[in-house]
Amino acid sequence: MTTSPFGVPGAPRRQPKPLRRWRPARIVATLVLCVAVASVVGLLVVRSGAKTPVLVLANRVPESQVITREDLTTAAVAGDVSAISAESIEQVVGQRAVYTLEAGAILQAQALAPAQDPNATQASVGVSVAAGLAPKGLRAGDRVQVLQIPEPDNGSDEDGFGSSASATLLADGALITDVVEDSSSSGDLLVTMRVAPDAGASLMVASSRGQVGLMKVGAA
Repeated sequence: MTTSPFGVPGAPRRQPKPLRRWRPARIVATLVLCVAVASVVGLLVVRSGAKTPVLVLANRVPESQVITREDLTTAAVAGDVSAISAESIEQVVGQRAVYTLEAGAILQAQALAPAQDPNATQASVGVSVAAGLAPKGLRAGDRVQVLQIPEPDNGSDEDGFGSSASATLLADGALITDVVEDSSSSGDLLVTMRVAPDAGASLMVASSRGQVGLMKVGAA
């Protein structure tokens, strides 16, 4: 305690707090943790910027045409991309295009068929599919079941179809080769597919009546 010049006791002096001492073990643990965090961050940065060489179409390849080396090039793509590695170019050359492949597109496995393609003897048929009768996101390379939707009867329900009616399977595992939206209608699709020749006539009739429905099968 201190005393002022007037004899009045002053406030007691505060003793400085002792400095906190870090134990060697704690220092080492902290350094190890910092190094570990920095390593993880660095690994994530490296992976996010990593690029994988994949095969890309250098030329437009029409449906069923054999793919040559001149039709292919490579590009480095970042991220998790479903594509064919550039190292597989020898396995790709000589295969056929399942559907028309546009120049600049990344080559996908489902776009390829063996040179002796069993589908080569199938018929190519174009059908009109009304809005709501095809799955959303339908695209070339998909496989579908083609159904004939029955005509409405007097006992039809709210959707216009008979409650006891059942669809007829016209083609199973048909390969979609092209999908475009019908500009003359709202939401209707014009779909080209490959089916067995004996199924073509039934498909054309069902299409002319607006009775074609599609169900996607296989991988999503």
